[in-house]
Amino acid sequence: MLGIRNWFVQLAMHTVVAIAGFALLAPLARAQVNTNTIRVAVPQAKDAATERYIEAFRKQVGQADFKIEEVPVGAGTSYAQILASLKEGGSSIDLALVPAAVIPDVQSNPAFTYTSLISQPGLIDNASQNFAVQNSVVGELVATELSDFGLTLVGFWNRPPQALFMKTPLTGAYDLKGVKVRITDDTSGAVLTSLGASAQRLPFAEVTMALVAGSVDAIEASSQGLSNVSDIYRAIPNGRVLNNYSQNQGFLLANSTKWVGYSQRLRSAVQAAAGEGSKASQTLIIDQESTLPKMAAEFGVSYVSVNSEAWRPISKTASEAWLQNISEGGRSDAYQQLLRVKQEIDTRRDRRGSLDQKIRPTVLFATNRNDESSGDLATRFGVLKDATNQLSCGEIEFDTGPQREFGQVFGGRLGLKGSTIWHRATGCADMLAASGTNTGLVVYFHGYANTFADAARRAIGFSQDFGLSQPVLVWSWPSAGSFGMYIFDLNSVQFSEEYIRQMVDAMERKGQLSNITIVAHSMGSRMAGIFLKQVRARNRDVKNLILIAADYPPSIFGQLIASEGSVAALKTLYANENDSALIISRKMNGENPVGLGGKYLKLVQGIETVDVSDVAGQGWVNHAHGFEVKPVADDISDLLKRRVGADIRQLPTASVNGTKYWTIRGSPH
Repeated sequence: MLGIRNWFVQLAMHTVVAIAGFALLAPLARAQVNTNTIRVAVPQAKDAATERYIEAFRKQVGQADFKIEEVPVGAGTSYAQILASLKEGGSSIDLALVPAAVIPDVQSNPAFTYTSLISQPGLIDNASQNFAVQNSVVGELVATELSDFGLTLVGFWNRPPQALFMKTPLTGAYDLKGVKVRITDDTSGAVLTSLGASAQRLPFAEVTMALVAGSVDAIEASSQGLSNVSDIYRAIPNGRVLNNYSQNQGFLLANSTKWVGYSQRLRSAVQAAAGEGSKASQTLIIDQESTLPKMAAEFGVSYVSVNSEAWRPISKTASEAWLQNISEGGRSDAYQQLLRVKQEIDTRRDRRGSLDQKIRPTVLFATNRNDESSGDLATRFGVLKDATNQLSCGEIEFDTGPQREFGQVFGGRLGLKGSTIWHRATGCADMLAASGTNTGLVVYFHGYANTFADAARRAIGFSQDFGLSQPVLVWSWPSAGSFGMYIFDLNSVQFSEEYIRQMVDAMERKGQLSNITIVAHSMGSRMAGIFLKQVRARNRDVKNLILIAADYPPSIFGQLIASEGSVAALKTLYANENDSALIISRKMNGENPVGLGGKYLKLVQGIETVDVSDVAGQGWVNHAHGFEVKPVADDISDLLKRRVGADIRQLPTASVNGTKYWTIRGSPH
């Protein structure tokens, strides 16, 4: 892997004039950046989808009382110049729209395994599939790779896919032999050359004349939004357009250090704006893609998409050309992961059921995030970590609406009941006493890449879905709330240990440790482990421990259960072979986490393991199966209410090497 220093040296030397810019690497200070203007590097020449993206982005940030200032990249300002300025720390650019193709070494450095994979021609069949891949674990792995270079992937930037416009109606990929093709980047050139074509560079302004003159036989260009698209079609009468040749990947990026230094209010506004921008651009791309066959027919040009059988050799050639210097095992794992996600997209089924919206649970919060004193509870707590952080607690006020399906997170307004925040552990214990937790308390530890609002919305949702009568306390630890910041989040778990110690101390003094259930999801299982240690140190116990998709290496988890497991009278782990999100944990930790089931199943003595792989395999990620897949959620609800073991809950059994475990089987509907 190239070091960050060498990568930026090459970046500064890169001479491509393109769309881009990265937010600068700066030390993280306690003082937050609270500017109302967000400076975004954008292309000077924009396609229609990018125009739509920026328009929606601007509107959304405007609703949050921010504004954006565009920094055009193109004539007069090169990609290399902007990046060199950022490298020196002299730029005030906050965000940048960056095409994958302009990142140095993206197609040769194994550090960009997934980033380069999704940028290969022919490996993604169409725009709709591309958007779904971005929302899957593959997109999260891309974010992880970019984070290794100090960059936060705020969102994907979608532009129309690249197409091949050909003067003659070639019947398939192997007919490209000897064809002179104008290319847009070296990756495309390598694939076409492998198929026997002659790849050529040519300024876009000259492509139409070159087609007419016969100096090129085909060109690679965007299939939508071109100002001279009609001229291109006229230049290839009786020809063919091959759409979805390449998905034209791009990113909205921020510098990771600078990103976490922003206020939560600003980060939330930017993330919401990126989401709106994506929806707007994707809708336009899908709409325009549906009209392309008709448009081609109007000019007498035949239309075909890259997923046609005759053009499949492009994907085979692209996969063979991809990252030759990576290990065979690494190539196989990544490629199979992409194929698996594509298959899941094609076979995805509805897994939800009906929901009674009348349940109004009591949802409390405790957080060791820094308090930014925002008037909006959803954006009040940030991600900074130092000695001034203190525990803050309160009760969340919310309406039972809006309507949602079973398993969906709550989407309504989050408010602070009574406008009261209790501070420090003693204040939090007082809040619990005032909230009537004598009937028991469910403590929920959220997972990786969650904001305070993400955790609260999930807790409200499952409290309603499970029909809980006891209050739920959401412990929101300072996760960065962004994919690609796994190590930041892992360090935040360790940072939170002292605050859990303080909280358990205060709860013990108030007699509040007598009836506790823990529900932990993903990386939150490590928070649960810290809580168990603190409870055991005080010779107390936990009635019920429920771990969903636990992000715990088996070696460390086994130690935890052996040393602290006796603290919990009932212990249950839900594991799923199809949990693609835990692949990130495997990459970072070098072990298959205990939350993976099926062929990865690792049984640990002292805890009841329930393998849900049979019913939790129809999603794109399958990481939130304990909340979203009805048969799994029903069992967890039963476990929360009755507090009985898997045998009494009549789950089917199986064994590995004589060690018993349980399963949930049948249709996920």
